[in-house]
Amino acid sequence: MDKSLHVLITSIPARGHLNCAIAFGDLLKERGHSIFLAQREAFQNIAESHGFNFIPFDETIFGTEKAEPYGGWLRRNSHLFRNGWEGFRQFTREDCESYGEHLKYHPLIDKALAKVFRETSGIDVIVSDMVTKFPSLADCGIPSVNIISFNPLVLHPNGIPPYAGFSTKLKDPVLFEDYHRVKRNAWSNASDRVKNWYRSCGKDSWANEFDELDEMRFINHETELGFYHYADDLDYHEFGPTYPNWYRVDFCVRESKKKFNVPSKLQKLPGKLIFFSMGSVASMDHEIMKMLLKILSKSPHRFIVSTGACGDQLELYDNMWGEPYVDQIAILQTVDLVITHGGNNSLMETLYYARPMIVIPYFFDQLDNAVRVEEKQIGRQINIWDFDEEKLLNTIEDVLGDNQIKENVEKISENMKKSTSREEAAKRVEEFVKTKRQSKRKE
Repeated sequence: MDKSLHVLITSIPARGHLNCAIAFGDLLKERGHSIFLAQREAFQNIAESHGFNFIPFDETIFGTEKAEPYGGWLRRNSHLFRNGWEGFRQFTREDCESYGEHLKYHPLIDKALAKVFRETSGIDVIVSDMVTKFPSLADCGIPSVNIISFNPLVLHPNGIPPYAGFSTKLKDPVLFEDYHRVKRNAWSNASDRVKNWYRSCGKDSWANEFDELDEMRFINHETELGFYHYADDLDYHEFGPTYPNWYRVDFCVRESKKKFNVPSKLQKLPGKLIFFSMGSVASMDHEIMKMLLKILSKSPHRFIVSTGACGDQLELYDNMWGEPYVDQIAILQTVDLVITHGGNNSLMETLYYARPMIVIPYFFDQLDNAVRVEEKQIGRQINIWDFDEEKLLNTIEDVLGDNQIKENVEKISENMKKSTSREEAAKRVEEFVKTKRQSKRKE
């Protein structure tokens, strides 16, 4: 494209979604475009570290709400995620209200974005990871591209139900219908919150879409142009095409210019070097974190631990070193094995650097990623609600000694690095903006 674009990237204020937007911003910056990150003030340093311009949200809109509110929601409601979707069967009315509570932040984010759009000129295109439809994006008059940081099962209309951790080979319509019924009840309050928000913004037609709720409704799959991040070797080709106008980017990995030096307390210890992270949200569940760390303390190996925002409340044992926020990209290039929650960004980053993995999923699409890891023989999964000390320790040894897993991740990593999907994605965005401009001139 002859002229550099001014690209505004944004997301809901959650690390996984923000990291996905950042990685896509890096992709477009490589093409010579100017990137503007619109987000809470707490994330300004991230924008600057990537060479992006920063547009802060008006913090008065959020009052006392923290910059990453979803962690607090999980701390208050971690009991709701016990036993996966089967646990939803026991949901009370109060449980449904608590489950839907996190969606109260969306109208605040929407209001902040609307103010940014009113006060910022010269933006050519918006790239956002917002999960749901946002009225401000629809009404701002700027071409908009959607990205999702989820497992792409949600984009396959002919696939198995997402967020359940079902095997892709499972064909059980009775079970699937039961799942939909249980999930529909669990998400009832969340659905009501979204519908009320949309109606308050004059989006009655959007609200009506939620009258027959399924999991897909919370993903804005209707788009003129959208991208998802997943390796071709893992993608769900067996379920046919995705919804229209969605394209895969095989690797959209954040960059790190730093080298990770193994901490001195671990350098002289024996054993392999293992990275352990449950992600920014699941690491808020202290009960789970403490249990896992205690088990890992009995392993003969060394551990780099991402302790999360409340890491100062966790005890790290002699074979561990950790901090609340670590340079995951630099660490992945150093370790022998990764124990992860299975978030989509972490999964793709681990594969890109050809590291075998053990996935301990906590909720949502992490369950689907864990199944896919086993189906593609690139690691193992462990059910966090049904395992014991011996199983975790033995699984670590099994994966470290499995040459087939190592060969598989190395092959997938090689294919990701050979992929031209990054360049193709950037060209699609450029052509999208060009077409929009031409269409506008004809009006």
